[in-house]
Amino acid sequence: MSSAYWNVIEHDGLDVIQAGSADRRRRRWPWIAAFAAVVLVGAGSVVVPRIHTDNDEANLLWLRDQWTIASAYEGARETALQSVLARAVPGDEAVYREAVRAVDHEEAASLQRLAQRVARHGTGARDITTVRDKIVLALRAQSQGVQADALHPPASLDLVPLVPVVVGPPWTITNEADQLLAAALTRHEVTTPWRLAHVTFHSADPLLLRLATINDGS
Repeated sequence: MSSAYWNVIEHDGLDVIQAGSADRRRRRWPWIAAFAAVVLVGAGSVVVPRIHTDNDEANLLWLRDQWTIASAYEGARETALQSVLARAVPGDEAVYREAVRAVDHEEAASLQRLAQRVARHGTGARDITTVRDKIVLALRAQSQGVQADALHPPASLDLVPLVPVVVGPPWTITNEADQLLAAALTRHEVTTPWRLAHVTFHSADPLLLRLATINDGS
């Protein structure tokens, strides 16, 4: 077929094929653009799910880290109160009750701040949002439970357990959040090892110093 029948001309910035004398035109995309479009479409089917998977895992790991920190708060509370008990002797009940109130308030405030941080965190997937919301409820319930405990500190150093244990509804919600998180980690195949969190509470330090001054006679 001669070039007279097939002429490539430019029309409005696009290549247009003009066939013979017929008034027929069609757009002709450069082959490299067509190839690139195919590659992008094909890659999208792989890259987009991978990005979603990575985001889901990152969000779950972040939530898991915050949950670990929350667990560390209770350990920090116990450590702080045990330090006071180690120095307390009969007659120091008032100081110990003050320590319980101080540490309880510190843990409650820490739990509230953590709940606010978790509530602001985006999650993406719907099931991860459900986990986040349950964790927020659990953290707020724990904070309320610890605040309630602060209103009724032990009257005696001989009580067992010596360190007050917060139980009841807050820990029912905590168990539910724990189960939801574990299920989501399994469902999204998150196998990254857990990271430990170390937390120290300092609100009882002045009371420790007071006990040392009183009991050591210094």
